[in-house]
Amino acid sequence: MLIRNLSLAAGLAAFVLAAGPALAQSRMQGSGMQDQTQMQNQLQQQELQQRTQPQSQIPPQKLDAAASVVKDVNDLQRSYQPRIDAAASPADKQKVVGEEEQAAEKAVTDRGLTVDEFKQIMQVAKNDPNIRNEITRRMQPEGQQ
Repeated sequence: MLIRNLSLAAGLAAFVLAAGPALAQSRMQGSGMQDQTQMQNQLQQQELQQRTQPQSQIPPQKLDAAASVVKDVNDLQRSYQPRIDAAASPADKQKVVGEEEQAAEKAVTDRGLTVDEFKQIMQVAKNDPNIRNEITRRMQPEGQQ
């Protein structure tokens, strides 16, 4: 169950981090001219509000850790999914899922976070575009930041 919670958090984080700007852009492209103008005005208002509101306070080292955990958990999901799919029985599948859960928890704690801290950071990222963008930036390879 832990891996699914972490996976949900990481998956949600990955979706929110990757899709936020793309969703806004696709909405604008799929709308009529009047809708585009309205959407642009709404986005501008949101950006102004974001700049004037205090940013959530998450220490930089926690943001680094959360970005690393998101990448780690996504890698774990990719590596464990074929094993889960190939499991011969429900018991075998549960065993592999349990291993994945342990690996995910270790990924979180190896980065210096508790599972609760990681979940809280992902919740903040979901609601705070500044934090979301900062985590996204930290997930990029060093030369691309």
